[in-house]
Amino acid sequence: MAFRLNKKESAQRVDHVNAIELAGVKLSTAICEYNEVVGAAREALQEAVNAYNETLGEARDFVEDIASSRREDFDNKSERWKEGENGSAAETFTSAWEGIELEEFDPEVAQDIDEPDLPHRDDIENLPEEA
Repeated sequence: MAFRLNKKESAQRVDHVNAIELAGVKLSTAICEYNEVVGAAREALQEAVNAYNETLGEARDFVEDIASSRREDFDNKSERWKEGENGSAAETFTSAWEGIELEEFDPEVAQDIDEPDLPHRDDIENLPEEA
């Protein structure tokens, strides 16, 4: 047996090289389409996230103003009032407003896929046909 490809094997190698090349073109096209769709969706998402976080920031400012105002009112009351039923209720109310955390929404989003290096076609094509 010779260390070489017979005609059938040579033809099969060419078929594989061509199939890999075609699949690579389809893959590259799919990646480009994916990146376009993801890019457009990412832009729309970022606009919505920015709008949400801006609205949330305004709400956060409101909450902080209420909490600060009520804490100041509470602190100006007498110790006797603070220890009473009204003081206890006021402390619970104020603590609730002070304790809320309104962190911005920061989602992890899909990234573009880089065009891959697909050397496989050339690797197979460059294999020797004979020793």
